[in-house]
Amino acid sequence: MRLSVLKETRDAEAGRWTALFVWGIVFLLASPFVSQCDGRAFRLISVEAEAEGVNDESYKLAVSRAQQTAVEQALGLLIPRSRIEANRQALLDAILYHAEQYTATSEITFTFRRDRDLSNIDDIGSSIVGARYHVDMGALENKLDEVGLLGESEPVATVIFALDCEVDGVVFDATAAREIFVRELAANAFKLLDSEEIRSTLHGTRSEGTEQEDWAFEVGKEFAVDYVLLVKGSGLAQEKSVLLTKTLYPCDTTLTARVFDLRTRKISDSEEFSGKSEAETLSVAAADGFSNAADFIARTLFPRVRTAWRERYWKGNTIQIDLSEVNYASCHKLLRELRSLSWVNSARRVKLVDDTAVLSVTVRDDSAGLANTMIHLPGISMELVEVSATKIVAKTKPPKRILPVRKD
Repeated sequence: MRLSVLKETRDAEAGRWTALFVWGIVFLLASPFVSQCDGRAFRLISVEAEAEGVNDESYKLAVSRAQQTAVEQALGLLIPRSRIEANRQALLDAILYHAEQYTATSEITFTFRRDRDLSNIDDIGSSIVGARYHVDMGALENKLDEVGLLGESEPVATVIFALDCEVDGVVFDATAAREIFVRELAANAFKLLDSEEIRSTLHGTRSEGTEQEDWAFEVGKEFAVDYVLLVKGSGLAQEKSVLLTKTLYPCDTTLTARVFDLRTRKISDSEEFSGKSEAETLSVAAADGFSNAADFIARTLFPRVRTAWRERYWKGNTIQIDLSEVNYASCHKLLRELRSLSWVNSARRVKLVDDTAVLSVTVRDDSAGLANTMIHLPGISMELVEVSATKIVAKTKPPKRILPVRKD
């Protein structure tokens, strides 16, 4: 009897250990799949995508675009948007064209097929899908690290720089001052655009006597830069002085620097420095004076402009756009064009009811700059009604209704 009880006890104990062992194996096998989607290694992202047409191929294309959009949004959580834009082709080839490799599970939340707009003969309707994807953040980090794009990037503004100096009305080549400006621009994360074409354009345009501000904005727009830095120097020779056996030539020098912001079309900042220097020759005295002024201006002006640039780059301004006389197709096209601009952080539709829509756009610019861009977007005809600091009211001009002529 006692042996029978002991045997049953040993069998029960062995059964419990066997069960624990089996459950342990199951847990070890299952745990990777649990940890993948618990919000640490994976991130759930909801997206919406559209493709032209209403057939099955259009639906599949919309799903594929949604998958790529989800992966691109995940990339935006790992690296700055500027780095994504600057390396878009590399990211397309390495990651976005293979988006299925970075998504674990997906769920189609809605599908919608928009019929064609009869007022536009080019419109063939569209397939729209909403989806949720679990994006593998760990795999994306590994791939970004592999292609050398994981590190944080410093926002860089492009600049055209022109320095004009004269002493007693005669052109003076302030080489040392120029070198100081170039060095400090690089130290403050500005990219200087300089080429024979730019130098000839600067010289040729200024010789025509155009108003300086208009000229600066035209040149900046032509070469697609963020800022134009214009520095004007003047020197005035004074009576020479004799110190023991030395004859010194004093020179009063003044440098005035102005920064033209191409986004706002305004002078964003300026700095001036005046002083007196003297040396055994007038040229050396003038050179020293311009160099001292350049050093002061570069160390005070450039950090201010750099700080303003970074704040605008990372934060941006959120502007509400109220549209009237708009339909789904024109609203979607406007959003697509805005998102393609490098200085637009985000653009989304808040509301679309009947023929009115509300958009929310975050830009590294002010509302006037955004409004000026909107009315010049290709393929979109728009009329501004009101522009304030945080709001733009506009109405779109619908395309002409083109219908085939009925034959009797």
